Amino acid sequence: MHKAGFAVVSLLMLASIIGVSPACAVTVTSVRDVGILSDMSLCGFSGAMQLADGSTLKVRLALSDAEKKLGLSGLRRTEFAGDEALLMVNFNNNQRSVNMGDTHFNIDVFFLDNELRVVGLHRNLKAHPGKTEPPVIENSPWVYARHIMEMRADSRYARRIEVGTVLRWQSQPSVKEIEQCMAEVWMRRQR
Repeated sequence: MHKAGFAVVSLLMLASIIGVSPACAVTVTSVRDVGILSDMSLCGFSGAMQLADGSTLKVRLALSDAEKKLGLSGLRRTEFAGDEALLMVNFNNNQRSVNMGDTHFNIDVFFLDNELRVVGLHRNLKAHPGKTEPPVIENSPWVYARHIMEMRADSRYARRIEVGTVLRWQSQPSVKEIEQCMAEVWMRRQR
């Protein structure tokens, strides 16, 4: 069996063992991905999102608390393309903010509601390689939102996004299905 096929079968088996709907499990690109799975990662790895002008972004997903806390920290500019975004998916609305510790390039931060409408944004948050101060590590303002999306500040695509822009998820599972999967995993952890 091909390694990627083995990974998909392993994901589906793991999903059934921990009781997450197999519809929430998605394809992984290599067997390496199976070795780093958290139960949240059964809900998704990546996808695509369409901007209002029809442009498409490649989207990485941050689902676990650890992935969301990390955000784009530690990545070099060459490891994150201008047509990429990191979407921090949440299954509830709350006050949200981004900390720039250990970032190596400036970012734009977009706060999204449950319909993927931009309800707040902060442009050009300054990079801060490392986690020690001084200089002061910049934080975004707090915004009441569902999700957070981060992009390189020098991305021509990021400049096309404004408050009120509605982004369209182009992949399966849908963001709502990913949220539901995350909620199921979270509820299982509480038992």
